[in-house]
Amino acid sequence: MRVWRVHDQAFAADAWTGEGARLHGGRWNPPGVTVVYASEHAALAILEVLAGNLRDVDLKHFRLHGADVPDGLIHDLPAGTSEHARAAAWLAAGTLACRVPSAVAPGTNILLNPLSADWHRVTMYPPVAIDPRLYGRG
Repeated sequence: MRVWRVHDQAFAADAWTGEGARLHGGRWNPPGVTVVYASEHAALAILEVLAGNLRDVDLKHFRLHGADVPDGLIHDLPAGTSEHARAAAWLAAGTLACRVPSAVAPGTNILLNPLSADWHRVTMYPPVAIDPRLYGRG
């Protein structure tokens, strides 16, 4: 499956490290837990960034990053009482990727575990610019 994420070009070296999520936490992880957030569609990845930063983001400084993740290594999120607990159970299993629902729009996001032994099976592609018609939001 091709997955997508939008990342500030100033931090391009960290696009697939999970460092931002580790530092700041997110819907599926508390600070201190390394996770890479991606989406099943490029448009959903853009919406996710805009939803979290509607007042601050000018997309001309961001790039769209794509990667291929083997379908058989993408799992469903374990059951649990909270989003953080469910993601913690998935991470504890050491698997590479899991599906989670988007809170922004119908669709699926993919959490990636860069600490998984299968991380080498992810194929990343050079980033591409986002359509300039979406610039100037910040």
